Amino acid sequence: MIAVKDPIRNAKVDATSTVYAVVQIGLRGGIFQYTNALKILGKPSEVLIFDEAFFCYRGATLIDQDKCSKDDLPILCRPGHYHSLISKKCEVCPQGHYQFRAGRPRCHKCPQGYTTLTTKSIYPTSCFGSTNWLPNLPDTVTRHVYLVFIDQRIANCPPGMEYSSNGSCVPCKRGFFKKPNDIVCQPCDPAHTTESVGSLTELSCTLPLCKQGYYLNRQLMQCLNCSNGYYQDEVGGDFCKRCPIGTTTTIPGATSIDSCISTNQCKNGEHRCHSLAVCVDLPDKDDKPTYSCRCQPGFVGNGFTCTGLFDVNLPLFQYVTIEVGEVRRKYICLNLCYNNAECVKTAHGKPRCICPPGYHGLRCETKK
Repeated sequence: MIAVKDPIRNAKVDATSTVYAVVQIGLRGGIFQYTNALKILGKPSEVLIFDEAFFCYRGATLIDQDKCSKDDLPILCRPGHYHSLISKKCEVCPQGHYQFRAGRPRCHKCPQGYTTLTTKSIYPTSCFGSTNWLPNLPDTVTRHVYLVFIDQRIANCPPGMEYSSNGSCVPCKRGFFKKPNDIVCQPCDPAHTTESVGSLTELSCTLPLCKQGYYLNRQLMQCLNCSNGYYQDEVGGDFCKRCPIGTTTTIPGATSIDSCISTNQCKNGEHRCHSLAVCVDLPDKDDKPTYSCRCQPGFVGNGFTCTGLFDVNLPLFQYVTIEVGEVRRKYICLNLCYNNAECVKTAHGKPRCICPPGYHGLRCETKK
């Protein structure tokens, strides 16, 4: 093509055009290749500068950086298909995906919770909820009828509502909204939620979205953590859930009912009393369980540590003196050993409990 200025004339067909129009026709038809500069014949000192981006014509797939296919031939992947960069072929869109444009390298995935009836889906309206409510579809013609029906039902759902698996339009859940041109309800940004269900626009996403262990204080419009004795295991809660009766939490901001523990730590074994002490449950203080430990009779200590004192000179044990003839015997074992244990006197004159099977401790007070 040699031209000095517009217009350009084609002598074969007796037609005229402009330089710009002819170059556009050449680019769209792929009749010549170029990099980023095309020399104008007849004027070596001048070049026509192009954008470095290369665009294939409609329906063709871009290969490498400046070709529409490996062999300079267009790859026409129809809608419902995509051009695989691995196989270099047109592949069908799998179930749950769609593609309404030709020559694309991938298919669009349906929103979460939605799928398609078949493969090769073209339009986003082919995505819908569960298919459990649909009858068995015997052939593709029946499937097509149902697809058309579903497309119409989805399109007919008003703003703030979406098509459900039971065949009706239902309001968008809290934290979602649906504008007039949307197919399904869209989620709010991760930090906010809506006041109620059925929201129409993103402007309804105004409330702070509180994480687990927190609740929304509507007066302050802030997320506050749950206090002791409460928990919140859901996101976006307006209030905290109270622990079951007789239980509480040890720290604020609990995220599960499993964090609620018994307030009677003596019964559930969560106390730290010594094995020779008795645990005594006390009233809760500031929603925190309290208890005390007291050493058993015959032992001394703070309840967390107890020590036995086998000294007959101290009035800690009951003992009696029995005269048998002219022999006086001192018994220091009276009421000392538990669980039918045998009490004997050591060589040092101290008592000792011989525990029966299944028990241990200085006084055989603990069951194994």
